[in-house]
Amino acid sequence: MSLGLRFEEQEFTTAVACGPYRSLEDLIEALTALTRDEAREAVVRWNCEPDELDFSFESAGDELRLEVFHYATRAREAESRQRVFAAAGARREVCGEFLGALEDLRRDREVDVFESNWRREFPERELTELSRAVASAGRGGE
Repeated sequence: MSLGLRFEEQEFTTAVACGPYRSLEDLIEALTALTRDEAREAVVRWNCEPDELDFSFESAGDELRLEVFHYATRAREAESRQRVFAAAGARREVCGEFLGALEDLRRDREVDVFESNWRREFPERELTELSRAVASAGRGGE
């Protein structure tokens, strides 16, 4: 699956593998917890074969910061870690942007042969929870 991030003048695109991590589900669950203020930090691992990425989220008050770190190998040596993308904004807006992209992915999953390529079902339940969390955050909390 291809992942693309864009913030202000920055763009980052890469291809990720379906395993061994449950990255898509982990991303949606992390965004839900961050939106609901149930977590202050979250890290989502992505396998890019042979390299790996971390999506590292950190919230402070209403602001949410995302940093994407690249590791040259699955060994994830600290000296090979390089920040390749960073963005920050209001927590609800950042999570809402991810929600929109994930809803696009869900809408196009049959065209993209998602289940066949990703080797698992689309995480409907998790995405529904994220959608509820973002909607609730827009009303001032749950």
